Parts: sequence; C-alpha cells; structure tokens
Amino acid sequence: VRVVSGSSDGFNYPQAIVSDGTHLWVMNAGSNSLTELNLSNGSLVRVVSGASYGFNNPQGLASDGTHLWVANLFGNSLTELNLSDGSLVRVVSGASYGFNGPAALASDGTHLWVANFFGNSVTELNLTP
Repeated sequence: VRVVSGSSDGFNYPQAIVSDGTHLWVMNAGSNSLTELNLSNGSLVRVVSGASYGFNNPQGLASDGTHLWVANLFGNSLTELNLSDGSLVRVVSGASYGFNGPAALASDGTHLWVANFFGNSVTELNLTP
C-alpha cells in the first residue's frame, strides 16, 4: 500500500515494529531510538531517543495495551514507556530478573515474555500488580 522510509522519520537500522491500533512504533537499533508513526497516514508523530530511556542496542518491542516495552540487548534491561505520550515509566534491569541479553518480547496484556539471546532462556514477568 505504501512505503514509509528515510532518515526524516528517524529510521536507522529498524529492528522491530509493533502497533497499538492507532500508532506504529519502530525500534531503531542503529540510533538507540524509537519512532512513532500515525498508522492511518504514516506521518511522523515523534522520535524518542537518548540514554535517559535506557536504550542500549534495542532489539525487541511489545505492547501490553497501555505500555510499550523495549528489550535492550546490551543494556541487559527492559524500558517501559507510556503508550499515550511516549514518556518513560521505568527501566527494569538486572540478572535478578533472569535477563541475559533480552532480544525479543511478547505480551498478552497480563504477562510479558522476554527471550534472552545470550542466556538461551525465556523470562516470564507478571504485569499485574
């Protein structure tokens, strides 16, 4: 139907994509950033980047319906963002969660599964308080 491309949209080695039904989020591994596009017309909404978000070779994306989760392969962490405005919620890190190179994510809204590239394992997190 269409191709959205170019550095004007912040694309730099896009690694993963996920949609919340209204927006398309594209993870850019080459620039440690996240591009948000309007799903209906492909226009740029925003680019989220920087060390303050904990991005460190981001590889995977998942949405639980309220939050966007980013797997940081070299940061050995997950970044949680608010889907509505892209703001940082928290960075979850450490071997205590079983993270060893988090690379891919999946969510059913209640749980988040993390594929650990270097650990040859999967970590399951409970998203409900």
